[in-house]
Amino acid sequence: MQVKTECGKVAELLSGTYSMQAMGRCGWALGVVGQSDQARRLIQILERPPSGMWLDPTVMGNAYGGLGEMDRAIAWYERGIEERAPGMVDVSWGVGSDDGNGTITVGAHKVIFMIPQAVY
Repeated sequence: MQVKTECGKVAELLSGTYSMQAMGRCGWALGVVGQSDQARRLIQILERPPSGMWLDPTVMGNAYGGLGEMDRAIAWYERGIEERAPGMVDVSWGVGSDDGNGTITVGAHKVIFMIPQAVY
């Protein structure tokens, strides 16, 4: 499986260092292709950044989204809105609904986000 192989290469290159973006992308990709156990291991590491390092809620939301755990993903996106995380593509006030094109309503916020497409 290409995703598993490529994420294995990323892990080897990182050799134990904490890289939020790389681990988040691999967590998302592994979840999308059904490698749930490996994705969860990466998420566990992601949730414990080194002391003093900010944890980007967008990265976590995307990783949980890859696993299909939308409640957890949305909770992280809510945190991203509260923190004004730079990874949130666009946030506007208002009430809306999920339009199936990357727009969801989180509380009183309409959130537009992009989730990368899987490469199989």
